[in-house]
Amino acid sequence: MDERRRAKRIKLNINIEYDISEYQKWVEAQSRNLSENGICIITGKELAVGSLVQLKFTLPDMDVPLQVTGKVIWNEFSLDEDYYIQGLEFTGLSPDNLELVRKYISATTFDKR
Repeated sequence: MDERRRAKRIKLNINIEYDISEYQKWVEAQSRNLSENGICIITGKELAVGSLVQLKFTLPDMDVPLQVTGKVIWNEFSLDEDYYIQGLEFTGLSPDNLELVRKYISATTFDKR
């Protein structure tokens, strides 16, 4: 598989919420990893490639909850575990949210050296 990532990606296992409707029916999911460009999530249902998804989550050791929009870039079904793994690219990430994500990734990467 070719490496297509444009930014450093770190493992991140936190609870998140997502919504794909204008009715704000938030559904729980789990994150798998994070970069400044996007997030990989694990869900119980498939999200259509190209769809826009609202996400809410709080990074560990940070008090500020993030609410961002992501576009589904890819997804795959895990037969062994009966769930979907989905890659979302952040769209319109605010400068403040981008700075929070960058700080978290930098701190996490620094801690592992």
